[in-house]
Amino acid sequence: MSEQVYATLLLTDSYLPGALVLANSLRDAGATRKLAVLVTPTTVSPEVKTELGNVYDYVIDVEAVRNDVTPENLHLMGRPDLRSAFTKIQLWSLKQFSKIVYIDADVVAVRAPEELFGLEARFSAAPDIGWPDLFNTGVMALTPNEQDYAALQAAAASGASFDGADQGLINQHFGQNYNRISFTYNVTPSAHYQYVPAYNHFKHNISLIHFIGAGKPWAQGRTTAAGGGAFNELVSKWWAVFDRHYGSKDIDSADTTTSSGKPTNIRLVKYFVRGQFKPDGTNEQVGFQETGQPYKDTWDARRFSPPLGGGAEAANLPRHRYNMSNDLSHFVPPDYASPPRNLWYDVPNQEAPKQIFPWEAQQPKPSRVFGESGSPPPRSPPTKVTEPDVPPTPTTAATDSEPGERRNATQPSL
Repeated sequence: MSEQVYATLLLTDSYLPGALVLANSLRDAGATRKLAVLVTPTTVSPEVKTELGNVYDYVIDVEAVRNDVTPENLHLMGRPDLRSAFTKIQLWSLKQFSKIVYIDADVVAVRAPEELFGLEARFSAAPDIGWPDLFNTGVMALTPNEQDYAALQAAAASGASFDGADQGLINQHFGQNYNRISFTYNVTPSAHYQYVPAYNHFKHNISLIHFIGAGKPWAQGRTTAAGGGAFNELVSKWWAVFDRHYGSKDIDSADTTTSSGKPTNIRLVKYFVRGQFKPDGTNEQVGFQETGQPYKDTWDARRFSPPLGGGAEAANLPRHRYNMSNDLSHFVPPDYASPPRNLWYDVPNQEAPKQIFPWEAQQPKPSRVFGESGSPPPRSPPTKVTEPDVPPTPTTAATDSEPGERRNATQPSL
């Protein structure tokens, strides 16, 4: 029987802290299966893949699947960053695994959901908080197979997704033909709304906490977990795992090993966590000085996206305020320097090009030659041509005179 694994997906370097916290939280909670992470090598740097390999048992390269047909649907959610979320269908192609419990990289495990591997259904998911008739694709228990993979590939190629992302695509493929599991396997907290009585009643049954939306715990910083309330309590669980494995280590600390004993790049991990990467001890924005300029020795724009919380581009351009002048005197131009004179260009003397064709060496002498000064030579006076003595021919009125003159020519003078 082939292997069963927990799996997640990484499409960008900025999700590295989330993927590391997920893996460590599963192991801390007693997960017995191995961990796999799918990465797109065109958008994930080698350094990040190396760090993932220190925590995950399998780092699997997959081809990115983009939504180039209906990307406008992503703007309805305000999530244009999910354009390559169709890559999640690659899970169904991993037929080397008999069962996959997929968990998004922005999830922290409170307990390991080992029982999901025992589900007989080929596909299971929890309801979505935004529209409970749909399931949320952040946590899924699935069986890889060629039939579902081919159908999902065809749907992705046609852009068949009502939200433009993986959730709309996979929901339209399975419809209601899926096994619905408890919301406690995919609790999606929101800072704007919480059903607090239900949370207080069921919180001891929670297995996985999924931080949906654009604001991730590592991107917003530790201040989001300050204070009370259900949302902050759940966010604090993510930070508890982060602090246990990475928070106590300084970016220049000699203690650079993970819980598994493998080396880790603390500087790289904390680089993507807001408020954790502070080379000068003063800045509060990841990878940026207080002037807004990036640290040249840490941020490589060829490999990494701009640091989280770095602000808008050109936000620190100098600003000048100009006041209108009250001076009423006329403008007097300054004394400008005179322009230079005798700016003639002398054509350099160049040798004549070498002869190529044989007849060029036997050219006839020119028949017309002009003077050296550039003016034409003086012209000689024209030669007068003398006509031979020929007796004059009598003029006839019929040939040389007009009709009115013909009568006078034939009449003798009186």
